[in-house]
Amino acid sequence: MEIKVNGQDITLPRDLRQGSQQDLEEFWHGLEKKILCSGRVIEAVVIDGIPVYDNHLEAIASTWPAIEKLEVITVPCAEACRRLAGSLRSYLSGLLPHLEDLANEFYLGAGQQTWKRFEQLLENLQWVVQGLQVLAKSLPKPLPCALESCSQAFYQVTEELWKAVERKDGFAIGDILRQELAEQLELLEAALGELEESGSW
Repeated sequence: MEIKVNGQDITLPRDLRQGSQQDLEEFWHGLEKKILCSGRVIEAVVIDGIPVYDNHLEAIASTWPAIEKLEVITVPCAEACRRLAGSLRSYLSGLLPHLEDLANEFYLGAGQQTWKRFEQLLENLQWVVQGLQVLAKSLPKPLPCALESCSQAFYQVTEELWKAVERKDGFAIGDILRQELAEQLELLEAALGELEESGSW
């Protein structure tokens, strides 16, 4: 098996191909750490000619050890963070106008379609959480205070939302969507905008 990082060959541990899932995970996390310490992050992996842009380890493990060629493509942390902050801000900007309508549907009694839309929202909010965590880990400098504060408040609101889901409390879900979540997303969008404008990469 051939492994390259930005075109350079990487020596594969001799027993890794016959190793366990845990061995593969340890190797991959070690490789990620080396790349991060060099000031770069993984943008994509190309598995036998097929590019994969997220869930890299999961994609590798699903076809391991049959992989013939694995290419790892990295970009500077600053560039990756800039792109991610822009994507998060763009998503939040598009999401905010829809929260009011979704909240109203829960007040009126959520049907199957409403729950489907809400489940999609929860998945997207999880993506936002993961994106913020990546920013916190990858930025060369600590997160600006405003973004750090907004991120923590956003995490708390998402936890409250999950608790309301577990109780199947439609009115509580509506309240959180309309008030707390909308407010935190607005603040988070503004903080991400300040980060982009400040150039703190």
